[in-house]
Amino acid sequence: MVAARRLSEFVQQKVLLAVMVLYASSLPWSVCYFENRHETYPGYMCLFLTPIALLGGYWEAGANVVLVLWSAAVNQAKCAEDDESRLTWQITGVLLSGLAVYLALVFLGRETLLIDEAGNEGTITRVGPGFYFWVSSMTAAFAGSVLWIVVGRFGFGAAEGQR
Repeated sequence: MVAARRLSEFVQQKVLLAVMVLYASSLPWSVCYFENRHETYPGYMCLFLTPIALLGGYWEAGANVVLVLWSAAVNQAKCAEDDESRLTWQITGVLLSGLAVYLALVFLGRETLLIDEAGNEGTITRVGPGFYFWVSSMTAAFAGSVLWIVVGRFGFGAAEGQR
């Protein structure tokens, strides 16, 4: 049991690190390009405009919020005392990260995007590398959460006598 728990914690740490690196990588890159504008929309603007975008009806901006909730669920699962509550938090993490992936992919269906605090919108012509880093961080959170449950429940890599 000790070896399986150590392996599970190792997977959790690596997943958190991968998600943080991918998400941070999305911030300086352009998320999308606009028609009739010479500027782009960098990832850090998505982060800063999230509350305004949510109030304006751009629900896919909630992927940033959901990713924060996912990291909180992962940390709660690590602190859980028993296996049942740990599994509950892990499943919550899978659901939250799946929702984050969905919200990030809904962004592809958008024709316009909020570009400033005044409520101005720009027509999106294409997505940039920041979007792909952003979606990959959400996807890594989802895949890592599933992997963490599998490793935690079945203890892959742990010796049979140590489970």
